[in-house]
Amino acid sequence: MANKYAGKMLIARAEQLGEVASEQYGSRKKHKSINACLNKVLLMDTLRIQKRAGAIAMNDAKGCYDRIVHTVAILVLMSFGLSHTPAKVMFEMLQTAEHNVKTGFGPSQRAYGQQSPPIQGAGQGNGCAPALWAMISSIMIRVMGKHNHGVNMRTSLSMTLISLVCFAFVDDTDLFLSLIHISE
Repeated sequence: MANKYAGKMLIARAEQLGEVASEQYGSRKKHKSINACLNKVLLMDTLRIQKRAGAIAMNDAKGCYDRIVHTVAILVLMSFGLSHTPAKVMFEMLQTAEHNVKTGFGPSQRAYGQQSPPIQGAGQGNGCAPALWAMISSIMIRVMGKHNHGVNMRTSLSMTLISLVCFAFVDDTDLFLSLIHISE
């Protein structure tokens, strides 16, 4: 329960500071997956109307919560404002706990955990995992944007430059690429 509360508070604070990538629709209030789908269709229609070459890569990061490296997770949590001690305690608890698999016949007799090297991942039942993935993906999206990945276009009326790297909903990400990059 404490992990879920920590995740909600971190996402709320990160959104207030504008640290969550606008392209990440998952784990955020007032953001729905259908909006990401609609925006993807509209973007591809716009490229087609402008007769611009472009491509889309649809990626589903299978088991993304189970592949989060603890060191990276702690650094990301700290970069979004969580102090070192609670971040470290959260992942030490995951590394030292014993886990039983719940089956149709009840919990498994054999448990796993306390291995060397420790099992990585935030865990599927961890309440902080969705918020943590949103923060990790926001950093990745920001870095890709700095390296000019994605699509740049200007709006028709105001000539405002729009730069998009992707549309992401949790671990489902649609990455864009266009040949023509419009600079300011």
